[in-house]
Amino acid sequence: MAQLTTRQCFADIVLTITTLDGGPAAVDGAPQWISSNPTVVSPVVSADGLTGTLNSVAVGTGAVVVVTADADLGNGFEPITFSFEAIDVVLDPRDAPKAAVISASLPAPTDKV
Repeated sequence: MAQLTTRQCFADIVLTITTLDGGPAAVDGAPQWISSNPTVVSPVVSADGLTGTLNSVAVGTGAVVVVTADADLGNGFEPITFSFEAIDVVLDPRDAPKAAVISASLPAPTDKV
């Protein structure tokens, strides 16, 4: 499981799309990046869909970003997919509310007046 704080992102992600033997593979159109929970992690993707950033949005757990592309194998849609590991977002300590505390010491007991 990957983790970000509310002030972090995974930047400059580059997709590498290859054939099973390791050669470069073409895709029809731009790959689509979809977050299972965009209120926790939101992808920001280039126009060609080959690079992107995963931004934290708010505290939450288990957001998975899936990338789907159409492998250029002729007619029809031949989906290929990739899933990033689940991402948890935790509160950055700089964003935590300031805590206020009341304290007092009791004096020694005395007789009532």
